[in-house]
Parts: sequence; structure tokens; C-alpha cells
Amino acid sequence: LLTCLPLSALYYTAYFVARLFSIPSFQGLAGCGVPVGNVFVSTMALPLLLAVSIADLVGNRMGRRPRYLTDGFVRRFYPNLWDR
Repeated sequence: LLTCLPLSALYYTAYFVARLFSIPSFQGLAGCGVPVGNVFVSTMALPLLLAVSIADLVGNRMGRRPRYLTDGFVRRFYPNLWDR
């Protein structure tokens, strides 16, 4: 998690700088039809996923049943972009 966030931000910045200069080396995800912005948002939301998972676990241990917080969060922010 500690290396994923800064490296993803660096990749995202390099991707858009390369697009400005029409450099095709960063076109891998876009060429596959995967929106690069969605992948970036999903990566940056990893700390939130950790917090939601912990809250879900604590709620389940206390018998509160927070109605599957983690499942809803994953369905909303981590769609399977490669199964289209």
C-alpha cells in the first residue's frame, strides 16, 4: 500500500504527460478499453477499502452486522473492468 499509491500517482501523471506529446508507450490500458482514470481512482481508494474492511470486521465481531460494507464498497469502486 505504501508503494502502490505514490507509484500509481507517478504512472497517472506520466500517462497524461505522454498523451500530451503523443507518446504511445503508455497506451496499454487505454488500448484494452480499460479507463485509466477508473484504475487510478480504484488504486487511490485502497486506504478507504482497508478502513471499510476493518469497520466491517469489527461490526461483525460485535454482532452488529453492518450489512456487508466491504462487499458494497468493492462493487461500487472496484468493478471488474476486464470482463466486458
